[in-house]
Amino acid sequence: SSLEEAAKSFPGARARHGRLSLDVKLVEDCFKESLDNISQHMRELVRAVKGIRCILVVGGFAESPFLIKRMESDFSSAECRVARPRDASIAVVKGAAMYGQNPDVITARISKYTYGVKTRTSFDEKKHPKSKRLEDDNGPYCTDVFDKFILINDSVESGKPIERSYLPVYATQTEVAFPIYRSTKHDAMFTDDSSCEHLLTVTVHSPNVERGTDREQLVKMDFSRTLLHFEAVDVTSGKSAQVDIQFDTKYP
Repeated sequence: SSLEEAAKSFPGARARHGRLSLDVKLVEDCFKESLDNISQHMRELVRAVKGIRCILVVGGFAESPFLIKRMESDFSSAECRVARPRDASIAVVKGAAMYGQNPDVITARISKYTYGVKTRTSFDEKKHPKSKRLEDDNGPYCTDVFDKFILINDSVESGKPIERSYLPVYATQTEVAFPIYRSTKHDAMFTDDSSCEHLLTVTVHSPNVERGTDREQLVKMDFSRTLLHFEAVDVTSGKSAQVDIQFDTKYP
């Protein structure tokens, strides 16, 4: 038959009575590219996150003995074990259903990015490059400073906001803008670093200028379900501005 003739072109393939059978090695080779990519991604995660004691293999592909064999070969050791829990193939679907019924079931997430705001600070010749030095009536300052709230690979807990306090730059300033950035690096110092991405800008009104620059601007960043909640508050007047950002997803 045509199937039997075609099978002769592939070492390890046989056809008989309309049925095709493949050697284990040939089937395993079909998965090689996927297994290589998964292994490489896992190596990057293991390097980035210290102290991993167990790797759980879940999802439909967890049923593949080739995947389990590769994970155990590459990552199983005295310090870390590879495990496939019961009902591993439906774990992702089950997790989505549980989250749909009770979003509070997830209390923390590992951040894929470093999050913070663009700000400025007094220029320090010992740590700031000259290219970042600008000057105004207040004297020399360092521009484009990336003030980080959440670092990449941090465990971010829901309901525990991270807070920073800022002051207006000028005594007559009635609005304070906070450009929000994220970075794929842990140690990006400035927002024009190639790893940084501008998400959006939040502007809070600060009308009571009689206090000059002595007007605290309280900024909070809080993980809530699948969102990062960002809020800026002018403490003197009580005015605030807030926005929700999709956590660790591509932002338009």
